[in-house]
Amino acid sequence: MTGNETASTNSSRPGARLANGKSVLFFMAMLAWLLFLGPGVTPGLAAQDPSMAGMAGMDEPAEKHPGVAPAPKQSHQEPAEAHGAAKEAHQEPAEVHGAAVEKHAQESPAVLESHQEPAAGGHGGSPEKHDEAGAAARQPHQEPVAEGHGGSGEKHVEAEAGAGGHGHGGAPGVGYIGLNKREGGIDEAALKGFKERLSEEAMSKGRLDQARLVFFALSFLAVCLAFARNEKLGPITRGLRAAVDWHALGTVTGIILAGLVIPSGIIVTFFFMPTSTGVYPSVEAMTTSPGLAFFRNLHNWSSEVFIWLLLLHAARTISTHTFLGKRKFIWLAGAIASAVGWVAFLSGSFMRGDQEALEGFEHMMYSFTLVPGGGAIARFFSGELTLIRLTTLHVIATIFIMAVFLGLHVLMRKVHVLVESRWKTATIYSCVLTLLLAVQSIYMEAPFVRGLAGIPTISGIEYTKPPWPIYFLIQGENWFGANAMVMILAITFVPLIILPYVVELLPLPDQRKRLVGEGAFYVGVFGLLLVSFIAAGGKIIAHIFM
Repeated sequence: MTGNETASTNSSRPGARLANGKSVLFFMAMLAWLLFLGPGVTPGLAAQDPSMAGMAGMDEPAEKHPGVAPAPKQSHQEPAEAHGAAKEAHQEPAEVHGAAVEKHAQESPAVLESHQEPAAGGHGGSPEKHDEAGAAARQPHQEPVAEGHGGSGEKHVEAEAGAGGHGHGGAPGVGYIGLNKREGGIDEAALKGFKERLSEEAMSKGRLDQARLVFFALSFLAVCLAFARNEKLGPITRGLRAAVDWHALGTVTGIILAGLVIPSGIIVTFFFMPTSTGVYPSVEAMTTSPGLAFFRNLHNWSSEVFIWLLLLHAARTISTHTFLGKRKFIWLAGAIASAVGWVAFLSGSFMRGDQEALEGFEHMMYSFTLVPGGGAIARFFSGELTLIRLTTLHVIATIFIMAVFLGLHVLMRKVHVLVESRWKTATIYSCVLTLLLAVQSIYMEAPFVRGLAGIPTISGIEYTKPPWPIYFLIQGENWFGANAMVMILAITFVPLIILPYVVELLPLPDQRKRLVGEGAFYVGVFGLLLVSFIAAGGKIIAHIFM
C-alpha cells in the first residue's frame, strides 16, 4: 500500500463508517432499488392462478396437459421434391383427421410424438395404411445432436457461408436442450401467439435490464470517484468513503457466495431433474411450491448480486492501485475466479431448460461449431447426457471459485489482514444484503419462460433475451455474427486476466503505469456496460434460424 492508502485504511475503521448512518442508509436504499427491479410476480403464482395465465398470453403448465400437443393442420409433413402434386391429395379427410386428434389426446406422450412419420420415404394409399407405415418406421423420442444442432461442424460452416453468415433454417419444432428438433406438431395459431408473448416479455425484460445496467454504471463510477486523486473532487471522494467501506466488498462477496449462492443451489439440486426432457417439468414444479420457489429465486438473485459484487471488488482493487508488484498474483487469482464465475452463471442459465435456456444453448453450441476444435465441445454437450454434463460443469466451476476466491485469494497475508480488520462491517453489509435478497425472493420470481401446453420449448425460433451478464455476447453476435461469439469471450476475459502483467511491461514510471491500468480497466467496464445497454434495448435479431 502507498502512504495515502494506509492513511485511508486507518481512518476507515468500522466505527467511523457506521457513524455516518444517513450515508449508509442511502447506499442501502440504492441497493434495494436494484434488487426490486424486475417482474413483480409472486413465486408460483403465475402457475397456480389461472387468471394470471392471460398475462402476456401465458398457457397453463405443461404438466396439466401431459403429452397433449396441438394437432397439426396436416397429418404429414413431406418433402416437396419427393411428392410434388401428390402432397395435396395426401391430406386426410376432415372427419378422419378429427377422429385421429381425439385418439391422440388419449395416447401417451411417446406415442403422440411418434405420430409424425419420417420425412424420408414415399406415402400413398389410405390413411390406415399410412398409420401402419408410420408405426413401422417410428423413431425414438429424440436423437442426440451430432454437432450441437443436428449436424456436423462442417455442415454448419457450409450453411453459414451459404446463408450470408447465418445458420440453419427449417420449420420450428419441439426441441429440448441437447436433442434434435422434431419438426411439425405445433399449431400455427398457438405458435404465433407464443412468439408474440415471448417478444413482449423480452422487450419488457430488456427495459428493466437497462435500468439495472445504469445502476451498475453508477456503482462503478462511485468506486472510481471514491478513490480519485483530484483535489477538486475532494468533497465527493470523502463523502463516498464515509458512506461505504469499499475495502469490505471483497469479504461481502465471499460471504454471499458461501452463505447464499451455494446453500440455495444445493437445496434446489435435490429437486432438479438433469435430463433433456425432465428439466423443464422439474423447474416448473419448483415454481408451484412456495418453499422451493423461494430457494430457486434466492439462488438466482444472489448469483446476480455475486457477479456484481465481484466486479465492484475488482474496481476497488484497481482504484486503490493494489494490482501491481507482489499483488499481481492476487489479481490473477481473482480475475480467473471472475471468468469461471461467469461460466458457472452461463451454465446455470442453461439448466433452467425453458425457452430462453434452449435458445441460448443453441446459440452457444452453434458458435462453437464455427471455430477450429469447437465441434468437439458441441458434440460433448449433446444427447441425453447434456444436462448432466452442464450440471457437473456448474458444480465444478462453483467449487473452483470457492477454492480460489475463498481459499487461495483470502489466505494471502495482505488480503487476510484486510479481511480481519473489516469483518464486522462486512458482516453487517452481508446481513442487510441477505435480508433484501430474502424479501426479493418472496415477491419476485426468478426468470422462467413457460411454454405451450404439452410443448415446453420450441426449437427453430429466436425471440428471447438472455440474462444481463450475457448481453455483451449477444450484441457482439448482432454486430459480427455467430462465428465471433467465442472470440468475443476471449477478447473480454483474457485482457482482464493479464492486465497487471502487461501494464508492468510498459516503459513508464510506476505511478503512470497504475493510472494506465486503472484507465484501461474502466474503459473496458463502461464499454461492456454500454454494449450490454444497447443489446438490452435493441431488437431481437435471428442468427441461426432464418
